[in-house]
Amino acid sequence: MKRRFELLALCLLITTCFWSCSDSTKPAGNTGNTGEVINNDGPAEALDINFNISNAPSGLAKVIGTIGSTNFLLDSLLPENGSYHLKHDTAVPGGMYFFVLPNDVAFQFLLDKDQTFTLTGNATDPVTATKIEGSQDNELLYQNLKFERNFQARIKPFNDQIAGL
Repeated sequence: MKRRFELLALCLLITTCFWSCSDSTKPAGNTGNTGEVINNDGPAEALDINFNISNAPSGLAKVIGTIGSTNFLLDSLLPENGSYHLKHDTAVPGGMYFFVLPNDVAFQFLLDKDQTFTLTGNATDPVTATKIEGSQDNELLYQNLKFERNFQARIKPFNDQIAGL
């Protein structure tokens, strides 16, 4: 019995030592000089995106975000000199977003830490004609979207043949 009590006391002592050595008043992660929490890559940039879309209908465009299964309206934009400019003073939550023209043609884009770039596209073909400048994540996204479109076109005859069986 005395042995069990000694083991229990030792475990409590070790746990208390570990607990007291951690400083719970500091936020998790690295902190800058101002005390704000930043991750190893630094803080996200303030949002600043230019959408240069040819053949876009006039009217109000929307920027819609997706978090999980929830969609939300981030902003609405009117064109200025044929371009749409989305600018916020701070970064917005990372995730998948859609730039939706008045005729419901949508351009996908990703936001994470890199929130400054230019998307140039054509409203008649929102995948193939789209070019990204200043965002590697979105360049890779559009490379993948173009690959998928090409792949779907190549396998369509086989799918049609199977559907006819």
